[in-house]
Amino acid sequence: MLEQNRSIFAYESPRRRDLENLQNWVNNKASIARDETAYLSKPQDLMTMLSPRDDALARLTPLTERLVSGLYTLCKKPRSTVSRDPNLTLLSESILQRLTRAIVASAVVVLLLVPIIIINALASLSLRMMVIVVASAILITALSTLTNAKTVEVFMSGATYATVLVVFLAGNGVKAT
Repeated sequence: MLEQNRSIFAYESPRRRDLENLQNWVNNKASIARDETAYLSKPQDLMTMLSPRDDALARLTPLTERLVSGLYTLCKKPRSTVSRDPNLTLLSESILQRLTRAIVASAVVVLLLVPIIIINALASLSLRMMVIVVASAILITALSTLTNAKTVEVFMSGATYATVLVVFLAGNGVKAT
């Protein structure tokens, strides 16, 4: 019994977006009795059977979906070929995943390489150190909010990144000004 309780509590809560989508569908279609949809008003009692493999992608995919949906609206193209309902948006999950991965990869490249370019362009040692502090803080914040990394993993990643930037700074033969 204890093992069963532990496995039940291991399930995650559903994402707010998924609940809103289901509530919107029920409210717009009204094809289900109100008594049978009362569970939607108690999200603390709900759980999801399938959790995302990559939490960062799961958090950013809805943003990408809204972006693509907005582009469809601007171009006056139909959002879906699956349904004739203009309120229904069905986008290919694989395309959304690829777009989201491309956005994340671009952000990572910017996050990791732009500080190096800035450090290389600055002459003042104090400004260079400030860039290292800010870049490390941004990296640690991004890791903490977008991933399910443990505290020690976030700490080690931030320390390693700051060390690489300091080594890069020292390798440039910079003299204090």
